[in-house]
Amino acid sequence: MTDSSEEVPKAFDRVNVKSIYQLLTVVGKSSDTLVPRVESAYLEHAREFDSVLRFAKDIGWIADRNKRLELTESGSNAWRNSTEDSMRTALLDAITNRSSPYRKQVAAYLGRYSLGGADVTYRPSIEERLRDSAVRDFLMDLRVVEHRRADDCYVLLQGREDIFAWALSARKPVSHTQISRLQERQESLGRAAELAVLSYEQSRLGKEWWPHIEHVSEDAPYSPYDIKSITIAGGRRWARFIEVKAVPDDTFRFYWSKAELEVAQLLAERYFVYLIPAFNGTFDLGKMLIVQDPYRTIYRNEADWTTEENVVVCSKR
Repeated sequence: MTDSSEEVPKAFDRVNVKSIYQLLTVVGKSSDTLVPRVESAYLEHAREFDSVLRFAKDIGWIADRNKRLELTESGSNAWRNSTEDSMRTALLDAITNRSSPYRKQVAAYLGRYSLGGADVTYRPSIEERLRDSAVRDFLMDLRVVEHRRADDCYVLLQGREDIFAWALSARKPVSHTQISRLQERQESLGRAAELAVLSYEQSRLGKEWWPHIEHVSEDAPYSPYDIKSITIAGGRRWARFIEVKAVPDDTFRFYWSKAELEVAQLLAERYFVYLIPAFNGTFDLGKMLIVQDPYRTIYRNEADWTTEENVVVCSKR
């Protein structure tokens, strides 16, 4: 599996959506899938066979069985009845999967973007442009970001807020202070509240949908949301990003970090806060307040909620 910071950008530099689709097509349609035969057929239409094959193996789309290649279940699902847009979505899902060796590089790159006004943007230096070129160009091919010439910056494309929120959730603690805070959090009331909501979501959705519920903050405690679940309505299914807050039952007062607020703004109706009244370490799920689009319904709702903007945080140098 690819895992070094040097090899991964090289892999990104040599693959694109069309080349991956071409390889899946050759393997999916060939009766003889010996590696040399697949390579020969692939090279009639595309380039960089070794790099593309390695990438497809790394994300779990192709398996090598005694020198014969075959599509895995996920690879077959990505290939059959696919359009360019659905292939891009499938690639994003595969890259951001926990087992993907590419997720750290993608998360690190997108983590350099920030919300400014209505857009999520990144204005790199010349050195940063060179360093990030492989990952950046691949994400441009996936239509996650684009270059805006007017002010010479890179912009997250509309509809890709999910991938940006995921990138923020994938960031790890980088200092001793953060590590100390992580240890405290693992023993806190907040973690117990998250577990209570996990149980609630399992009950709400039913066992069939349990695989779609993910305790994000278990591995990424500084994520701007704690749980990724789903909403099912009208025969459609879409992601539900949940931030859990243990709150006093009289005021429902809670603290919102800047990252959480920004992601709530970006994800809008896909973002929820679950406010659970807590007393002596126990929770009253019957009084839990579930708020959809809290940026609008809480933060921008002066009639029903008050906010405190001027919070000063000081650290000794």
